Amino acid sequence: HEEGTMPPSSPEEIARQHQEATMLVEASMPCAPRRELGEISLDDKVQPTWSPPPPTPPSPSDEEKKEPNDDANQSPPEDPLLKQQQEQKQQPLSSLDTLKNPHCWSTRGHVEVTKLQTMVREGFNLSYKDKENLPPLSPTNYWDPRNADKHNVSLTRPSHDGWGIGKIVLMFSDDFLTKTYQLPWWKEFEQALQPALDVLKQSYSCSPSSSSSSHEEDDNKCNSNADTTHRRVFVVRALLASLPPGVTIPVHNDSGEWVKTTHRVHVPILVNDPSKILFRVGPAPHLLQRIDCTPGHVFEINNQAKHAVSNCEVEGSNHHRVHLILDYVVDTTPIGTRTPYDPIVLEPGEKLVQTRRSIDRLRDMAQRPTPSYVILGAQKAGTTSLYDYINQHPWVVKARRRETHCLDWRWNEQLKTDKGRLAYCQ
Repeated sequence: HEEGTMPPSSPEEIARQHQEATMLVEASMPCAPRRELGEISLDDKVQPTWSPPPPTPPSPSDEEKKEPNDDANQSPPEDPLLKQQQEQKQQPLSSLDTLKNPHCWSTRGHVEVTKLQTMVREGFNLSYKDKENLPPLSPTNYWDPRNADKHNVSLTRPSHDGWGIGKIVLMFSDDFLTKTYQLPWWKEFEQALQPALDVLKQSYSCSPSSSSSSHEEDDNKCNSNADTTHRRVFVVRALLASLPPGVTIPVHNDSGEWVKTTHRVHVPILVNDPSKILFRVGPAPHLLQRIDCTPGHVFEINNQAKHAVSNCEVEGSNHHRVHLILDYVVDTTPIGTRTPYDPIVLEPGEKLVQTRRSIDRLRDMAQRPTPSYVILGAQKAGTTSLYDYINQHPWVVKARRRETHCLDWRWNEQLKTDKGRLAYCQ
């Protein structure tokens, strides 16, 4: 999971978690009661609420006590999953005791989503994973990546794209919240989004900011109250996600600087049968609670806590689940001062250059020579440290971005010749 801090889950582990989720759904795992606890405190999001326990080394005394040739008297080997769960439960929860919201989620209200349902219903249950075998193109299908590429702006979400999760991206920021981008379709969806946006502002007297025109209206409202440091709500990420049947997003917590300063809100939009959707969140993997995914239920989660979601509808049934996902910040910058949350308005079909943590407009990137050398490294191989060491030299100029991802998720699989591949790298 590209946003998670837990180790990447293997296909086998994801399959195991999906099987577990299916069993919980079949056993009618109850949803936790809706608790209207207001916003999740950012104090709860300074760091992940739980970290995996360190491995326990074998005890020498146990080895010494072992008698030779007593294999026949040994008990069966331990179930590794059961052992892992027992170890998790044995972890001290002292850090969890300090959480202002120990449940790690809060109901924020219930809104009408009929307009959104109408806009996103066409094509929400089709697969766009196979680029060579896309469904017939319809100009009114917001889920089709060909329409997004032409009329909106294409963004890559590597893990989600790999799992076949459809997306309609309306607002997005880089990982460090230095830039926020408003995509062209935001204007088309803004009216349908308004009921959910209104929920975000309930604790504040100023409206959620999401475009230059709305900012002016917000400033007028704030100025009418003669308060130049009024809190304003800025939406920094807004997208709709279509989770296919038979797919599980495994247990994880999000990472990146944006997580610590934003509030994450979900709104179920299209759900065939809420009893088949298992959305869970909690301070630790063994403390996950199930959240009701009835369309229109607005809930906030602490995405530094562990969370997972499974669509337990029968695979191939076309019963995709669509959620609206919003991330927003509350800012106290004096009125009239531009913030990183004021969105850069993109044009239809505009191209972006992405790395794991950064997003830039292609047209803003200066031309430069091909690098003299490139260091290739695997995860956890020390290349980040090497990069930092090299940059300590006074004659070295840092790269605009540390990782290009040219050879993994940004690689163009359509290239078949060495000449074409070389040209792409240059």
